[in-house]
Order: sequence, then structure tokens, then C-alpha cells
Amino acid sequence: MTYCTINNAFERDVCKAIQNIARNSSWHSKMVQLAGDGECAFFSDQHWLSGFSFHYAATANNENWNFGIAGTSAVQICRYGEGEGHGWHIDTLGYRHSSLLDRKLTIIIDYQIEKDGLIGGDLELMLTPQDQVEKITKLVNLGDSGAVYIFPSYIPFRISPVTKGVREFAVCWALGNKFV
Repeated sequence: MTYCTINNAFERDVCKAIQNIARNSSWHSKMVQLAGDGECAFFSDQHWLSGFSFHYAATANNENWNFGIAGTSAVQICRYGEGEGHGWHIDTLGYRHSSLLDRKLTIIIDYQIEKDGLIGGDLELMLTPQDQVEKITKLVNLGDSGAVYIFPSYIPFRISPVTKGVREFAVCWALGNKFV
């Protein structure tokens, strides 16, 4: 399996709690992080959301990929306004904080409840070579509040530009020994 979707992983009350924590966080320009447009905030890898993320990643990993994973990174909260997105990229090739670990799985949590009028900000996975992007992009719509999307961090993906509204979601990574 190329990716895994866990619908209703987080109930509405939990999504509201994540939104409230995000609203009270210190936001930073994503350009500083070389992570596309928009803003980001960070939760510690000891935050309860990291624990839940690892649970879902471990379950999906055991059922699909069997990578050696040992924990998760800090959670990054992303916010993209109109005209903002994150171009095609991969999340692995060395975890920047360690010479021993790789990002094995990317975990995206759609906690955003209010999406009325939102256009764009979709998660798009590239499941075949980049030179055929027009024909082969698989869309995974970040549409269901509380859903979790998990995929190997070496799969190219992007967040399409938001054309109307604001898109928010959380992302973190299941970490493990270097890919060989």
C-alpha cells in the first residue's frame, strides 16, 4: 500500500483542543524553515499529539511497510493562507537533527473543523515519476476533520496552493534507523 488513511482518528472535541493549542502557539514564517509558504508552530515530541501520532503510525506501519520505527519527531502545525502552499518535496534523506535517524513515515493530521469555502490546500501524493505529474498525481483530499494520513516519507508530495480560505493541519514523522 502506498498510503494509509485513518478516518475519524480524532473526535471533534480533540480536533477543537488541537485548534485551541495551535491558536495560542508562537507562529513562525515557514520560509525560515524552508518548508514552503505560510506559517508553522511546533509542539514538543513529548506532547500528547506525538504519542497519538506514533500509535497510528505504528499500526499503519505494521499493516503495510514494516519499517523499523522508534518514535516520532516534534509535531509541526502548518497554516497556509490564500496563495500559499508547499511545493513538491520528500521528507526523508536524512533527518536534519540526527546523523543516525531518518524520517520513515510522514503523518498528517487534519484537525481543522471549519472548512466552509476552503478551496485548495489539498495533500497530493506523486505515485509515479515526476515527469508524468499531470497524469499520475493521486489526490488525497484533506477533507475529513480528525482524519490521519500516513505514507512513506520518500514519496514526493505537496500541499496545493490555497485559493480561498485558510488551511491548517499538523504533521510529524515516525523516525527510525537510516534507510539502507
